[in-house]
Amino acid sequence: IIDLSKKPEAEQTPTQSTVNAKKRFENLKHDIKLAEKVFNESKEAIENFYNNSHSEDIEINDLSPVLDKTFDSIRENNHALLTILHMHRNSDKFLSHIFSVLSIATAIGHRMNFDGNNLFSLGMSALLHDIGWSRLPTYLPEKSGSYTEKELKLARQHAHYGLSIIEKIKELPKNVIDILKEYYIYEESHHLPPSHDDTIFANMGKLITIVDIYDSLTHGIKGNNQRTPYAALQFMYKQAQEGDIDTAILTQLIKLLGVYPVSSAVELASGERGIVVELNKEFPLKPIVKICYDANKAPVSGELIVDLSAENFESKRKIKGVIDPHMFGVDPYNLLKLDAALQAAE
Repeated sequence: IIDLSKKPEAEQTPTQSTVNAKKRFENLKHDIKLAEKVFNESKEAIENFYNNSHSEDIEINDLSPVLDKTFDSIRENNHALLTILHMHRNSDKFLSHIFSVLSIATAIGHRMNFDGNNLFSLGMSALLHDIGWSRLPTYLPEKSGSYTEKELKLARQHAHYGLSIIEKIKELPKNVIDILKEYYIYEESHHLPPSHDDTIFANMGKLITIVDIYDSLTHGIKGNNQRTPYAALQFMYKQAQEGDIDTAILTQLIKLLGVYPVSSAVELASGERGIVVELNKEFPLKPIVKICYDANKAPVSGELIVDLSAENFESKRKIKGVIDPHMFGVDPYNLLKLDAALQAAE
């Protein structure tokens, strides 16, 4: 039945889409303030727990509030939490890394509809995955650039130390230990063994492994040169093709982060340059971008937020490629940084 009294819905104009994109960007900045609080409180709790890991009386309940706050933040707005992680890539790198692995891994678990018990086991494993580093020189996990042969041999001992610590933690669920054992297999050999378990807990261990690799690359820690999120995913895709990491689980990471992850600096076919501030689930190749430089590479005045999915077919506002803002001449005014794009949120 056609109701002739109803007017047909008009297509969204570019002006409307710009207004909507700006409104969503303002909402994101509001949610970022809440996520920032979760990040800071969690980081403090993680630091205290890791510092007390030498104690014979380690209470796992000390980390439970971190999980609760993180799960709530993911449910409310995982974009805001993931954005916070990108903003803190260059500060308190090791603590930020642990919280990043927790947030990204559990966000994937949430997308995969893990039940409460499995999500808890995954989250607790993510919090504990780097506990072994607490027994090694403090500079080692935060080192950027390649390890020396001696440092690499020392660094790989963190898996052994980690296992010895978690086995002493009171009332730690066996599931968590099983998950971490799978993670430690990779840490000791840096590739998956020819035959390995395919249980849900083994796969959770692989998930933590993959998230740990990604975040170590984007933070530039654990003997890695710092890469952009896009470059990190490219590197990992090559590893997956070589059989060193699980392709199916890497796919889940890419689905969460997007083809162009938040904080990616991009150049458009129009010649403009900007930074990805929000993903588009329906159109992964057309995220929301904050334009920072015009076609002449001059800084854009004001706040220009563009939803690439709402651009018409003839528009040149399509992503031409990802650019590295650290390369000479690419970002002369230091605008292609997520911190700069979101400074109004502070």
